[in-house]
Amino acid sequence: MIGPIPAGAELIYLAIVQAIETDRLTVRAAVESDRARFVELFTDEAFTVFSDGVHDVESANARFDRMLSLVDLVPYAKQPVVVRASGTIVGYTGVGTVSIEGLDRLEWGWRLAPAARGQGYATEATTALIARADSHRRHTDGGKSGCGRGLPEQSGTCPRPASRALRT
Repeated sequence: MIGPIPAGAELIYLAIVQAIETDRLTVRAAVESDRARFVELFTDEAFTVFSDGVHDVESANARFDRMLSLVDLVPYAKQPVVVRASGTIVGYTGVGTVSIEGLDRLEWGWRLAPAARGQGYATEATTALIARADSHRRHTDGGKSGCGRGLPEQSGTCPRPASRALRT
């Protein structure tokens, strides 16, 4: 990312990146005004229970900065999951980077606030963003790479999204 998106320009940026809407959720690129919510989530032990652990404020801000910068490179990078009815960010879904044997790889993940778990939000949001990843792969490599870079193409278990649930 070249720099932070100026206040007021976030709506234009979101329109360019194009949010994905499902029946209940919006999955969209993170913007600077999301920082406070994500710092709150990343510093919450209950939110990070299934990850590498709770962050302090400094590392939570650094993690959010990585979310902002990666979506400029990968259109299906980690993105906020927003409940449409309330406008509340309840977590994220998408890819991040992980180093395996010295090579940077993409790894898909999601995380939801405890109150948002068990409602099908992770499946709904991830299915929607996987559809974007699949579309991106087809447009960038002609569909030659199986599931797409960073997804489990060798296993033959590539997820195929249920497009009927999407409204783009």
